[in-house]
Amino acid sequence: MTALDVFPLWGLFLTVVVLVLAAIEGGYRLGSCRHRQSGREKEAPVGAMVGATVGLLAFMLAFTFGMAASRFDTRKQLVLDEANAIGTTYLRTAMLPEGRDEIRALLRSYGHPDREPAGPHRCAAVDESVREVARASPCQRGRFEP
Repeated sequence: MTALDVFPLWGLFLTVVVLVLAAIEGGYRLGSCRHRQSGREKEAPVGAMVGATVGLLAFMLAFTFGMAASRFDTRKQLVLDEANAIGTTYLRTAMLPEGRDEIRALLRSYGHPDREPAGPHRCAAVDESVREVARASPCQRGRFEP
């Protein structure tokens, strides 16, 4: 338990909001006081500061979009790899002497778009059914044993 766990969330939110508003007000009053004292100074060029801020914002946006595009490309590649693996397994079931129809039905249901999302339990069910058929076949005995 940390020190912040003692305070309620709404209390912490209000405290942060009050501190931010106090900092803004303090900065405004300090700036206007300094502006009144130095009447002979001319205005500072704000264009350079605005340009630097906009440049930093553009850099942050580019970095964020780059990360999002990278995640999208990775996800797309993973879906493609899974589809290729399912297709390869489906084609390799033709070499099984028996039970190929059952395994092909399982693979068709696994690759159906209306199915639940892929998870370890679905992969384990398909793997176990393939091993079960392989164990029953005398020529495949020992190939799929862990």
